[in-house]
Amino acid sequence: MWFHPRHGIIKVVDRGYILEKIKGLLAKLPHPVRWVLTMVIGFILLILGIIMMVTPGPGLLFIFFGLSILALEIKWAREVNKQGMQGLEKIMAKLKSIFKWKKKTDEKVRHLLETAVFPERTLLGLSRPFISATQSNSNASEVIGPLWGEMSKLFFSMKLDRDANPVGYGAMWNDVEGEPGSMIYFAGYEIFEIPEDLGGLEVLKLRPTKYAFIEHSGPMSDLPSKITSFYTEILPASGIQRIDGIDLEVYHESDNPELPTRVIVAAPVL
Repeated sequence: MWFHPRHGIIKVVDRGYILEKIKGLLAKLPHPVRWVLTMVIGFILLILGIIMMVTPGPGLLFIFFGLSILALEIKWAREVNKQGMQGLEKIMAKLKSIFKWKKKTDEKVRHLLETAVFPERTLLGLSRPFISATQSNSNASEVIGPLWGEMSKLFFSMKLDRDANPVGYGAMWNDVEGEPGSMIYFAGYEIFEIPEDLGGLEVLKLRPTKYAFIEHSGPMSDLPSKITSFYTEILPASGIQRIDGIDLEVYHESDNPELPTRVIVAAPVL
């Protein structure tokens, strides 16, 4: 799910809902029939996903669906599925080392990758725990969109010393105390002075951190594919080591409504 601070939800990929529907249909079938269909559907999706890793297409998404279906009957698939995106990344790294695949990456997009130390920032917003979209029980679409709406309503009702179009931040980090795939999402806007009355909002201070990032300034409908490309292709191909920390989506909205919103997608690196 991707959310624009002013214009609402851009796209929702509710993987958990789709998977639960498929699982529900399979569960109603006799075991022999269910086993055969699970194997056929799961491996077809898995193979298609692997093929798409070297051809255009949402390869990682198909692999995720395939493993989630196979997890109904196969133990190793369940174990990989629990590991979420990290498990998928390990599998693809192993497959690429075996078959020596070298995926072609769009050079124009690849050159957009930059690194810089982002200075300290103070944000005012709201946070919520959620289950990552890499998990079959993801609730990202139910949490993040409403969170932005609730936060924006409170923020713009306050009298603050701020820009007319404040910079919006979507900050995400792992919830170490939660179940597999648990994360914290903070939706907020940059402020220059912390008000005495927070108005029900929370303060998040971002420390100076080195980030690898790309910039998106095209149609918002293209943002999901750009984010996927950043994490699964561009950043891994760069050789830059990603570290645990706070991932960011930074929304710079133009004063001119005819100009596209500029979005920076960033991950903390060494």
